[in-house]
Amino acid sequence: MDSLQWVDQTYVQKHKSEDPNTLRAMYYPNLRLYQTHGGTSQRKTPMDAALAFLLRFGRRAAISLAVYALSFLPLVGRFVLPAASFYTFNKAVGPVPATLIFGTGVFLPRRYLIVFLQSYFSSRSLMRELLEPYFSRVRFTKEQKRRWFHDREGLLFGFGVGFYIFLKIPLLGVLIYGIAEASTAYLITKITDPPPAPAYSEKFAESQVRWTNKHEFLHLPLANLDAQSVQTDEQVHFRYYHYLQVLPSSLQSLPLILRTNNMGLTEIRTALKVDLKKPAEQQSGLHNRWHPDIPFAATIKPNEVVKIECIDWTGGQIGNNDSADDMKNVDLTRVHYLTGPFEIETAEPGDVLVVEIQDVQPFQEQPWG
Repeated sequence: MDSLQWVDQTYVQKHKSEDPNTLRAMYYPNLRLYQTHGGTSQRKTPMDAALAFLLRFGRRAAISLAVYALSFLPLVGRFVLPAASFYTFNKAVGPVPATLIFGTGVFLPRRYLIVFLQSYFSSRSLMRELLEPYFSRVRFTKEQKRRWFHDREGLLFGFGVGFYIFLKIPLLGVLIYGIAEASTAYLITKITDPPPAPAYSEKFAESQVRWTNKHEFLHLPLANLDAQSVQTDEQVHFRYYHYLQVLPSSLQSLPLILRTNNMGLTEIRTALKVDLKKPAEQQSGLHNRWHPDIPFAATIKPNEVVKIECIDWTGGQIGNNDSADDMKNVDLTRVHYLTGPFEIETAEPGDVLVVEIQDVQPFQEQPWG
């Protein structure tokens, strides 16, 4: 996840002079909100996890040993490993490369073909390990995950086998693995769509199974990989519209989120706006005291998703300038400004209200705070 945050920050810095509306959406801010393993209710017990591991890798080991043993049979033995290679690669990359591998394997010594197959399966396992932070948050079914890997098999093999080879270099393996993690985070931004907020993630996994812009992306020159957006009009997808930086704490407003579907664009309603150029005490929707006589500033419906704009805690006393006088002269008797209060329709005195903050983002016109 740290690597994905770094990739987002690097992307923003690289394109900071461009129109923000033309850039891709961020990945890290939403993905970090997802629960790993999809919540505790879906986690396996240690016994179930161990059993699943043994069944998965035990089956593979048994098949590998059986194929290797059959390769020693007279006459037909020399065709066993090439045939197994053809079967494996035909599903992964198609019949033409698989036929080439089969023809080469018939004439190559057995040990070279074994090394090749070992590299293939090891690189595939390495890619699954590197992609685990993504799949532990975005919950795919077993079938969806199989189709996801199948649609990207060739690219993932080429990506993983290089790192698998370099990981075998003594002493440098740990450094290479760190580079592999950062590179995988970058790869995620090229072969998947930006994840929506968790509240809108119900159909996201299914929309990611097919890599819709595969051919366009693979024809891009290396120097221009950022030119291809992974989002398409054919998918149900979600994206942020306003963003400038990926900042952990000094953010000032909830995001403007656009939900794209076959019905078009639906903008989330702003329940209350603030004026950054106007003193906080002169704005009716701001207050810095708790009191029952403060009138509500806006109304929100139950289960409604809204955007609420907030001002900084000093009420705008600290300006965007090069002077330290703002900090020196802050009036601490008028700080801690809050947006609201809000009336919740149908709520009665004594009711318990559950409020979910889905995300926090900076203002486009003032991304500092």
